[in-house]
Amino acid sequence: TTDSLGNTYMSGLFNGSITIGSNTYTASNGSCFLLKLNNTGQLQWSQQITSGFPSVLQVAKNGNLIYGGICNRNASFGSFTCASTNTGSRSNPIVSELDANNGTPLWVVNPQCNRGGGIVGLHQMNDGSYIFGGTYGDDNQAVNNNKLDFGSNIILDPAPSPFSSFLGSRSNYIAKISSSGSIIWAKKVGQREDPESNVEHIVGHGDSVYVVGTTKDTNYLYKGNDSLAIRTFNRAIMIATVDGNGDFQSVRPSNLFKDDVAPGFFDVDVASDGSLYAVGSFDENYRYGLN
Repeated sequence: TTDSLGNTYMSGLFNGSITIGSNTYTASNGSCFLLKLNNTGQLQWSQQITSGFPSVLQVAKNGNLIYGGICNRNASFGSFTCASTNTGSRSNPIVSELDANNGTPLWVVNPQCNRGGGIVGLHQMNDGSYIFGGTYGDDNQAVNNNKLDFGSNIILDPAPSPFSSFLGSRSNYIAKISSSGSIIWAKKVGQREDPESNVEHIVGHGDSVYVVGTTKDTNYLYKGNDSLAIRTFNRAIMIATVDGNGDFQSVRPSNLFKDDVAPGFFDVDVASDGSLYAVGSFDENYRYGLN
């Protein structure tokens, strides 16, 4: 990503060792690097998350850098150590604001789930707050191991498993944090068993936020104190609008007439005028309509 001064920020993965300027970083199980180049291509700084994966890199309204992705248990990021409650090599979501002058993390949000989770997208609102989302948990795992804990008594239960009330499924979430990284709210997305990937992309323009993903049969999204129902034939892709309180306002799904066909969006983006563009794939009979 590039800021208004022409500085470029990059993030990626490496294993083994990598030298960036005068810094050499090492990793035995995959690691993430971050760096800044000025408008003439000269390296300004670099940072490492000792075990993680980048998925979001944006310039914030205040000129600093916003990083989103995952970090493995006990991974280090500046002076911060990632959550250690997850099992094995599971990773948890991470959002952080970095000082654009030196790459130092100013604050870190790192919700915890024993069975891991991730971030697929993030949008900054007009007031400087952020809405982001992704997945958490794993299929057919104990409910307590599949909860996502944001702190401040904000804990999300998993979607139910079709096999047992004692088990949870891989679930989807959206959350909002302040411009300083304080959690405001978090909500599970999708209420049906085996809810598909309801949150695959999050993009926005101003205070308009779009959640893009897949759904199946009859599903329910939160809308205030009620639920917004999605009823489709078999699997479907959807684009939904979300307000600043995390309530779904509208949803536009596709319809597919064959259950073994898996449609999907490859990418979505919003133009400066607020128009939403999406590209994806489908097979067999396909219909895009309103709900």
